[in-house]
Amino acid sequence: MTLDGNHVVGVIERVFLKADMVFEPTGAILSCADLGDSCTDISIVNNVASGAPFTGFAAYAHKCEDQKQIVFRDNVAHSNRDTGAIIFANLSDSDQKDCMEASRFSAYKNGLDGIVSFHDVGAKKVLFTKMVLIDNGFGATPMVGQEGDDLEAQIIDSVFHGETDARDCFYQNECISGRDHAGCRDKSAIQLSYYAKVGKPPLPKS
Repeated sequence: MTLDGNHVVGVIERVFLKADMVFEPTGAILSCADLGDSCTDISIVNNVASGAPFTGFAAYAHKCEDQKQIVFRDNVAHSNRDTGAIIFANLSDSDQKDCMEASRFSAYKNGLDGIVSFHDVGAKKVLFTKMVLIDNGFGATPMVGQEGDDLEAQIIDSVFHGETDARDCFYQNECISGRDHAGCRDKSAIQLSYYAKVGKPPLPKS
């Protein structure tokens, strides 16, 4: 499957009653992200994802230090309520058990992380490289979702910018009213990685 040069915008979240006890992770481009999925020949390049409630992208990482990869590159996420991109290991790639990487990605004005990894069966080493992250709740959060020895997270050759003058809020006047995920305050460029005893699946239901 190849997605090249698309712009997905304005994803609508369905309304559920609290009694339904249903959480629907609504995203713009979700690729092989449900538990039990196994996919091959995935290529997501040159796309823009904006206006999604949960995430702009959920996509495979690629083999570390593969400069020619076309798994996930040159994509942009902006103005999503929660995250710009969720990156997780491709478990069918044996190399990614030790190291997974996301690269050549840009994100701006997302309510939470510009890009995040937290897969509970992910790699021992996570690399985020060659990224541009502007005015997100948390610019980048490379998490290793396990405990153990020799675990590592790195951000390399990436640029972070602070707040911009543009008031680009997911909800009208969110900056003033102080709703959850307020996109205009309490931000940080880098959310320091931590090593969780238990991670989460690519699309967490809670």
